[in-house]
Amino acid sequence: MGQIPNGCHADGMGRDVTLERRIQELCAEAVTAENADALTPTMNELRNLLQEHNEELELMLVDYPFLLDDLGKRAA
Repeated sequence: MGQIPNGCHADGMGRDVTLERRIQELCAEAVTAENADALTPTMNELRNLLQEHNEELELMLVDYPFLLDDLGKRAA
């Protein structure tokens, strides 16, 4: 995992929300960057956080097929 910003949780929903919020902030910074020098560090951090977010989603999806099996079963 990447660096954990101050006040973030290392795991759980709090981490996901904070990670997504930081990604949104970086997107806003990228749109308003005035030049390539200002954009480069923002894009580097954004790329790293998007990769981290993707890895976390992949870990969550490991159990997903079992959820589909449960949904397909009829209630007793």
